[in-house]
Amino acid sequence: MGSTAKVAILSVTFIALLAAVVALIVMMHRHSEEKAEHTKQDDDVKASIRAVCEHTDYKETCVESLSKTGTHSTDPYDHVKATFEITIKQLEDAANNSTLMKEVHADPRTNDALKCCKELADLAVMDLRRSVDKMLGFDLSDVGRSLVQLKIWMSGAITYEQTCLDGFEKAEGDSGERMRKLLNISMELTSNCLAMITDLSQAFEIIDTPQTSNRRLLHLSNNDLNLPEWVDDTDRSMLQKAPKKINPNLTVAQDGSGDFLSIVEALKVIPTKSKKGFVLYIKQGIYNEIIRFPKNLTHLVLIGDGPEKTKITGNLNYIDGVSTFHTATVGN
Repeated sequence: MGSTAKVAILSVTFIALLAAVVALIVMMHRHSEEKAEHTKQDDDVKASIRAVCEHTDYKETCVESLSKTGTHSTDPYDHVKATFEITIKQLEDAANNSTLMKEVHADPRTNDALKCCKELADLAVMDLRRSVDKMLGFDLSDVGRSLVQLKIWMSGAITYEQTCLDGFEKAEGDSGERMRKLLNISMELTSNCLAMITDLSQAFEIIDTPQTSNRRLLHLSNNDLNLPEWVDDTDRSMLQKAPKKINPNLTVAQDGSGDFLSIVEALKVIPTKSKKGFVLYIKQGIYNEIIRFPKNLTHLVLIGDGPEKTKITGNLNYIDGVSTFHTATVGN
C-alpha cells in the first residue's frame, strides 16, 4: 500500500475519531445542562415548600409531608391544598384502618372513648374536606369571609382531635397513649393547615386592591335579631315574625295533637341538605330525650313555647362511664 493511501486512511480515521469525541462532548454538555436545570427545579420546589412551612408550628412535619408527595410545583397555593389532602388522608387512616379503633375492651369508658374518637375523626375530616372545597372555589371579591370560615373549620377540626384524647381520661389500659401516638401526625398537620390559612388571611389583609378592598368578614348583620349574613331574605322574614305567627312544617306534641310524640322521631323525616328554612315546632312539655342533630339537617329552625314550658332533658353523665362528649342532652 502506498504512502498516499496510508495517509488517506489515517486522515479518515482521525476525522471519524474527532467526530466521535465532539459528539461525546456535546452529549456530556447537554446532560450537564439538563442535570443543572433539573437541580435548579428541585431547589426551587424545596425553597417554595420551606417558605410555605416557615410559619407553621411543626415545620419538620410540614416539609417532610410535602416533600414525600413528589410535587414539581412551586406554587404555594398548591402546597397548601396538598397539606389539606395529606391531613385528610392521615385522619381517615386513623379512623378507618386502625386496629386500635376496632378493639373492644372490658372497660366501658375505654370503649366509649374509642367510639368518640371515630366519630370525632369523621367530623374533623368533614371540616377539612369542606375547607378544600372552599379553597377550590375562592371568590376573590369576598375572600375575607371565606378565610374566616376556613379558620373556624380548622379550629373545629383541632378541637375534635383534642376532644378525642380527652375522652380517655380515667380510662383503663394504654389506649389513650396509643391514640395520642396515632393522632400525633394528624394533629400536627391540622395545626399546620390553620397556620397556613392564617398566613393567607394576613397576606390578603395587606393587599389593598379593587378585588379585595370590599372583602367582608363573617359577622352579624345590623338587625334586632342579630341574624348572620348567610340567612337569606326568605328565612330572615320568617324569623322576624312572632313565634305564634310562624307556620311550622312539623309539630311535636306529647298530647298527641302534633305530627309526632317525640323529637327523635320527627328528626327522621325532616329533609336533608335543605336550601330553605324548615320549622319544627315543639309544644310545651318535658321531653326526656337525647337529641343528636345530623349535620345534613341544614336550615332547620326549632320553635318552642318558651324556656319554662318546652324542656328537653336527659340523664347521661360522666360518672356513669359516658364521655363528656356524649353527655350532651342536645348536640349536633
